[in-house]
Amino acid sequence: MKEDFFIPTIISGLVLVLGIFISIKAFQNLRKKAKYEFENRRGGGVVGFNSYEESVRHKRSKSFNGCLLTVGILTILISFFIFRMLFAISVF
Repeated sequence: MKEDFFIPTIISGLVLVLGIFISIKAFQNLRKKAKYEFENRRGGGVVGFNSYEESVRHKRSKSFNGCLLTVGILTILISFFIFRMLFAISVF
């Protein structure tokens, strides 16, 4: 009976690793954006960009990485839930 859970456990482990990887990368990119904003603040507290396109790119990238961080965290939580379900099933 326990052999039936080997493949789902491996898949769930890989999903956990993927979620951790996604979360780490998204967090690193968000930190880079925050550092850029800190280093390029102007007198009135406004972040300065060389062009409008650069401003739009920065905003989109920041939003995308925020969504990616959320997806990574949800992936981690789902894989923990799957681990828990597999453990509960294998015990009974």
